[in-house]
This record gives sequence, structure tokens and C-alpha cells, in this order.
Amino acid sequence: MRALFLFVLVPLILLAMVATDPAVGLIKDIPPAYAVLSAMFVYLGRILIFVYLFHIARRLLLSYKDSRIHTLLLTAKNTPTGAGLAVIGLGLFSIGISIVMAAAIISG
Repeated sequence: MRALFLFVLVPLILLAMVATDPAVGLIKDIPPAYAVLSAMFVYLGRILIFVYLFHIARRLLLSYKDSRIHTLLLTAKNTPTGAGLAVIGLGLFSIGISIVMAAAIISG
């Protein structure tokens, strides 16, 4: 599923983004309803790309076996409080990655 998304859907979304960009001029004089649908498709594609990149970043940063987060989660599952604090920590880490990625997407 990841390969399908990466090699098929991402190029289609990027092609749609280029095709519907008014500065490029590939699509001219399209009716307003089609313009709204194409804009919705492009923004949905951007959201999917963002979610996929977030997933890749989280997996790269946290999933190797000798990481500190791996040992943290193994020791935190022994108590309910430790497990709760570990989940809160992962949530804060995820929010931090999301803010950095959103800032990069908005500025670019």
C-alpha cells in the first residue's frame, strides 16, 4: 500500500497540482464547478502527502531497536502511570514534528 501511494498517487497529485496552477496555464477557462473540484483534489492530495511524510519521519526517528524511546516504552508498560506518560510524550513529539512540517509546507 505504501508503494502504491508513493509511486502512483504522489505523482498524480503533483501532476494535478501543476495542471491546476493558474500560473502554468495548462488548464484555461474551466467552469467554476470543475475549478472547485480540482482545488479540493489538490488540497486533499497535499494533506495525504503531509500525513505520509509525517508517518515516514516518525518511523525513521522512533522505530529502530536500540533507540531510547524503545527502551522507554518497554519500561513504561510496567505501570499504568508510566504508560500514560509515555503516550503523552509521544503525542508531544508528534505535535512537534507536525508543526515543523506544517511550517515547511506553508513557507514553501
